[in-house]
Amino acid sequence: MRSAIALVAVGFLLLTLGCQATSLAKKETHLRDRVNDLYVDQAMDALVRAKTYQPFVIMDYSDFQFTGTDSIGGGAGFGYEHASIISRTFNLSAAAERKELIGFSSNPVVDRNDMYKSYMEFAHTPGLLNVTSQRPANPYLCKEHCGTYYWIPCEAAPVFMTLVMKGSLMLETVPQVPIGAYEREILHVEEMDPSIDPGEGIVTASITFDDLIPASPGTMIGQTSGGKTFRIRIDKPSVESPNDGELIGTFEAQWNIDIQGTDVGQLKGQVVRVYSDLYPLEEPEEREPLDEVIGELKGIRTLQFLQGGRLQ
Repeated sequence: MRSAIALVAVGFLLLTLGCQATSLAKKETHLRDRVNDLYVDQAMDALVRAKTYQPFVIMDYSDFQFTGTDSIGGGAGFGYEHASIISRTFNLSAAAERKELIGFSSNPVVDRNDMYKSYMEFAHTPGLLNVTSQRPANPYLCKEHCGTYYWIPCEAAPVFMTLVMKGSLMLETVPQVPIGAYEREILHVEEMDPSIDPGEGIVTASITFDDLIPASPGTMIGQTSGGKTFRIRIDKPSVESPNDGELIGTFEAQWNIDIQGTDVGQLKGQVVRVYSDLYPLEEPEEREPLDEVIGELKGIRTLQFLQGGRLQ
């Protein structure tokens, strides 16, 4: 009887331990999500402070470690007493305790002026970081600060991804998203209704390209005559707005002249790259020539034959 009770107790503890170990393994897989959230939260905090002209510091995180400890204590007791009747008492008890800790090192980034400049440009470029008194319906990201909502629209998600990956993660190169760009020359630029003041240093203009592009929000990237790279958000014309994907040649744009370093009159004749948010230009995949693939396959078969293997 004592052996049976011992087996029950051991089985109970093993079952508990197994559940705890499985849960701990799942927790470990969430480490990546927590690290991602850390960088995204930092980026949003920095953008809000940049938008409100408050000093901000970007931290470089490293040496991430996830520590999880499961401890189980308890015991099994068997009591036997002979009286007028035989009474048996089985006592099983177990207590589980879990401790989880994420550790990392962090240091302020002090040698990346270009990164801080990118945050300032993002925060003050119209269409990238919006500010409203009411919470938006379907933002890509949103942060509330002092009763005001700072949010990034879904169409600006590719630009935000590049900002975080190339900046906070200290990467030298980041693949552009969308992957392909429409290379176009700007044929005509016209300022729209200059009587309406959108803000100090901000201009709204109609831009006509030399070829058609699918109607969609996007980012126009080019260089000024002084060699400075500018990034200007463009969108479908607000008047008689075409359907998404319809081929058009004229877009509307709004930008800060001081930040982008280019005025309306300086854009005409510029050759720019246009990254469409919804209809990227797909670049052809690089494929190996067919004869090279066949040659590699023959080499694998020859190797299998020499090793006495069988081709399945």
